[in-house]
Amino acid sequence: SELPEYMSEQGVEAGRLTTDVVTAMAEKAGKELFGLENLVKFYYRPFIYLDQEVLLTAGLDRQEVAGAMAARLTREVGIYLAIINGASNSRGASRQALTRRCVPCSN
Repeated sequence: SELPEYMSEQGVEAGRLTTDVVTAMAEKAGKELFGLENLVKFYYRPFIYLDQEVLLTAGLDRQEVAGAMAARLTREVGIYLAIINGASNSRGASRQALTRRCVPCSN
C-alpha cells in the first residue's frame, strides 16, 4: 500500500520497504538462483531492472531469469507480488523489469 501508516491505524500489519531493502532482496535472489552478484542493475520503485550485459555474458535468458526472480521475491516478507513486465519502448526493444506491490508489509 502507498499508505502503510493509515493501514496500521486500521489494524492491518503494514510497513515500508526502502529502496535499499528491496535492492538487497533482489541481489540476494540473483546470487542464490544464478550465482551472480551483479544481476540487478538498479531499483526504481516499483521496478527492479536486470543488467542486460550480465545476462548476455552469462548466457542467461532474460524471461527465465525475470520469472525466477519474480517467483523468489514473491516469497519475501513484505512483498505481496512480484511480476514480469515485458513492455516495449518506442523503438520496439523489449524492456525487462520486475515490479512489486506491497500489501501488507511487515517491515
